[in-house]
Amino acid sequence: MKRLAVAALAILLLLPVALLACQKSPEANVPPLNTGTKSVTFEITYDEFLAAPHATKTIDLTYPASLVVMLGSNASTGYQWGAGPTISDTSVLTQYEHNVVAATSTAVGAAGKDVWTFKPASKGTTTVSFGYSRPWEGGEKDEWTLVLTVVVK
Repeated sequence: MKRLAVAALAILLLLPVALLACQKSPEANVPPLNTGTKSVTFEITYDEFLAAPHATKTIDLTYPASLVVMLGSNASTGYQWGAGPTISDTSVLTQYEHNVVAATSTAVGAAGKDVWTFKPASKGTTTVSFGYSRPWEGGEKDEWTLVLTVVVK
């Protein structure tokens, strides 16, 4: 009889734990964010800018895909990409993020890159202009430039 009472008590104590373990978590029913959203990536390396310092490009972007722009840079030269790119129509495209990625090489003076992410706000066409300069007074301006025409469909 004592064994039966201990077994019944054990079942009563373990039953709620077993039931909780069998339930789905609420997060399991939430779809992942940005399902089906793709990004378009555009990159010009440091060496490509050395060969052709001024570039223009048209990019088609399907809403709601994001645009990732990666541009070669090298802080050891004193040059840097401007404080932010100039966007002609921010009702079409907005800057979401900007990061500086260090060189993957351990060589002194190796080039890294700046990476911007843009999000479309509506359908339309806008231009995004970048300039690579020495920022101090009297420093070289727009030694490298990139002008992107972004068409959001």
